[in-house]
Amino acid sequence: APLTDPREAVGTWTVGGTAADADKGAVLQIGAGMSLWLDCGRVDVSYLVGTDGTLLTDAWSGSGACELPGVPAWLGDATSIATAGDDLVLLAADGTPTATLTAGGTPKVPADVSAELAQDPVLTDVLRAALDPASPALPSGVTAATTAELVGHWLPAKPVGEPEASYLALAADGTWTGSDGCNGTQGLWLSDKGSWRATSGPQ
Repeated sequence: APLTDPREAVGTWTVGGTAADADKGAVLQIGAGMSLWLDCGRVDVSYLVGTDGTLLTDAWSGSGACELPGVPAWLGDATSIATAGDDLVLLAADGTPTATLTAGGTPKVPADVSAELAQDPVLTDVLRAALDPASPALPSGVTAATTAELVGHWLPAKPVGEPEASYLALAADGTWTGSDGCNGTQGLWLSDKGSWRATSGPQ
């Protein structure tokens, strides 16, 4: 069944199933972000989960010898996440499983990385609220915009400075780019029944 509440994914998971043999036994920790512990080191991944199980990921940082901005295909090709008993299953766009995540595991922490970074993620009240999948109550006469209606290049109604220097560009693949007129930045976005969530990467 699709994972409809991202709070259920918070924790430490061991990678298995159809993932490449080299990555079996890797550890994926899911909290406010994802930390993927591989033989090469750690990769930091932003993610969003929709109420239909949609999964968006974006690797933005790492340590050790891991190459960026890539992630293993079993994670990069996954477009949705589902539950199977006590396990989580990552699925490609055609529904083919790319990996199975089993609860628990011990990250392989490189000598030059603080062990504190490998502590089990905790579902605090702040994180619980941030991951709450509940849709907001919309004012009377207001209709939630669809994802298709939001895709495009947006400018502020009252720009400061150059008219088009500040912008937000929403792509259909769930990525966005933008600028406050000085600094460029990017991340992931997800519109879900009137709710709006986004992650922001380096700028």
